[in-house]
Amino acid sequence: MANTKQGNNNDPKNCVPLKKIDHPLAWSYPEYRIVVTKKVSTCENLCELFYELLKDKMPIKKITFRSSSINAATKTFK
Repeated sequence: MANTKQGNNNDPKNCVPLKKIDHPLAWSYPEYRIVVTKKVSTCENLCELFYELLKDKMPIKKITFRSSSINAATKTFK
């Protein structure tokens, strides 16, 4: 119990179920909580990646990613 914080544990009832991603631009290893991307994970590439992963689930018009107060990318979709 020396390395645990109070209220923090890996009890399945407190965790979000992990889903496997198998896409040409990204794939995941949920058991290790890792996602591997084909391209470098820049803000511009993450806009494209998330659009590809979510376009069939919701109508996306615009995506913005910000990694700091001065680094951001926005992409608009039709």
